[in-house]
Parts: sequence; C-alpha cells; structure tokens
Amino acid sequence: FTYNSGKRGYSAISKTANTKTVVSYKLIVKRQTTSYTSDTQSNIRGILKLEPRTTLSQISNAKSNVEAFAAVMYYAKPDLNIFDPYDKRLAILSNEGTDACPFWDAIYREELNKGGTFTFTVPANHEDSKFVVAENKVAFRDKDDNLRLFVIKETEEIDGENGPLIEVYCDPEYIDELNDIVIEDKRPQNRTAEYALGQVLENSRWQVGEVAELGTNTTNFYFMTGIEAINRILDVWGGEIRDRIEVDGNQITGRYIDILTRRGADTGKRWEIDKDIIEITRLTQS
Repeated sequence: FTYNSGKRGYSAISKTANTKTVVSYKLIVKRQTTSYTSDTQSNIRGILKLEPRTTLSQISNAKSNVEAFAAVMYYAKPDLNIFDPYDKRLAILSNEGTDACPFWDAIYREELNKGGTFTFTVPANHEDSKFVVAENKVAFRDKDDNLRLFVIKETEEIDGENGPLIEVYCDPEYIDELNDIVIEDKRPQNRTAEYALGQVLENSRWQVGEVAELGTNTTNFYFMTGIEAINRILDVWGGEIRDRIEVDGNQITGRYIDILTRRGADTGKRWEIDKDIIEITRLTQS
C-alpha cells in the first residue's frame, strides 16, 4: 500500500537530416486525477509506469527508429473493506477520502499453501474505528486484483504520543472456517482435484473456483478438518491454492478456493542485495 515516485528524468534524441525528435520521460511517477460529472466528483489514484515502445517516423525517404518508453497508468486500490460476521459491509477504510478512516502499517504476509497474516493500524478516535473489532472481517485487493478476506482475531489499543491507536491482527477467513469443519469419511477414487475439492467444501460457505487440470488420483479424507483435507489434495494432485471472494454492492456474494498449477511466474530476474534489494530478513522457527 506504499508507492514511491522516481525522480530521475531521461531523454532520447534521434536525428534525421535536419530534424530532431526528443522523447522525455520519468521512471515512476505518482499521479492523481480528479474527474467531474454533473455535481459529482471522483478521485482516481494510480502509478504511472514506463513500458518500452518503438516509434517509427518517416521524413521524405528517410526512416528512423526511436527506442523510448510509453507512460502507462496502473491504478491502485488500497482501501480496506470492513464486513460484519454476516457479510454486510460496514465501512471502507481509505487514505484517499477526506472523511474516511485512514490506516497505515498494512502488512500482508503469505506462505504458499499455508495461509498468511494481515496486520494494520487505525486511529482509535475516528468514528469508523468502532467497526474494527474482533470477528469482523477485512477484505482488500492483492497485487493480482483478487479480493482476499481476513477475520480480525485480535485488537490492541494503544494511547501514546501519537494519540489513541488500534493495532489489528487478522487471519485468513477460509482457514478459520475450514478448520472448524470435520470430514468424517470421503473416498474419491480416480477423480480429479476439482471433484475432491468439491467434497471438502460441500458443507462450508466456500465454493470450488478455478481448478487446473491435474489428472486423476485416489485418496481418502477420514476424520480430517477441511484444511487438512485441502492439504491432502495438494499433496496428492499437486497445485497451489488461492482464496478469493466476490462482493456485490455491500454484501459478500461468493467465496472461492482455486487450485492453480502455479501462482506467479518465473521471470528469470535475479534479485541481489545492494542492487535490487535494500534489506533481507530471514526468520528461523523451531
């Protein structure tokens, strides 16, 4: 939820006969656009990035290629949606609106196929902070534009030199719910991962989402929690799990578990300390 603006400017110059073409650009620039429609006003905030482009110009019988960059706007959605235990939206926390409840120190940590944690801080003296309580839910869009749903499990109120604050600790909702479901005896035989996942989720609010073609296999779920059964599916069929929700208006309308062949992609980029990375932290647990 934090974006930095680049400061260095560059220009590319090509010369053809007595002409000169100049292309100037900046690396990454934060931009905010205000649009007006009748009596309404909307603010759109995004990140202006550069993508490589080739410009072809023809003057008389001469041709020149200019290798440059085109500015492309990527829009960020940094809001936090607060829902009650019955899936009704109560408030939207945002650092954009004038009267909205702000938040900061929003940190999302995820371990592949093992869930994650989400923490953030809000001012305790804002009116909407009354909705930031245990067992209410928080949803936000991740970098792939999927809505991820968390349950507030712990809040800590602090009153110090920065005023009254609430620090919030959240767990993924799908883990919280599926840990309470026990599958007594299911035995999918020569079935797909999609079929097996459907058996695991049939008594929950979660539905089968996008499931990759991972072949057919055989396994059993005998007195397992829903999470243990999903881990069994991943062990037998393979794949990587993703949870997401859908919202219509102010209501959560769908919860989905996806099993993908692979999340993300190998771009071939090698990240190195002092070159691409400012700091690396390694946590060792026993």
